[in-house]
Amino acid sequence: MPIFSVFLYYYEIDYLDWPNWKYAAMMTAVYIDMIIAVVIYNIFLQNLSLRKISLFTFISEAFVSAFLTLFVAGVFFGMNPLTFAALFGEPLLVIYYAF
Repeated sequence: MPIFSVFLYYYEIDYLDWPNWKYAAMMTAVYIDMIIAVVIYNIFLQNLSLRKISLFTFISEAFVSAFLTLFVAGVFFGMNPLTFAALFGEPLLVIYYAF
């Protein structure tokens, strides 16, 4: 059974007609998001209780899920798909990865 990231890859390449360089640039941005999230966690979130971290993780995961649902449904609010992903997806992923 394919995982969601495989589906998302084919959606971006086949349906949105993104060239491979654009997909690679987005994946590079995701890895940079992870590095930023680790720094945010080490500076601000390390001393939070497990209960607060769990709560914020669930909330941030809900927002990421809503973003991915809108992205796959093709609801970009009049923006280019890449712009929509950069403006909404990247900040949400940083918050999600931080928790």
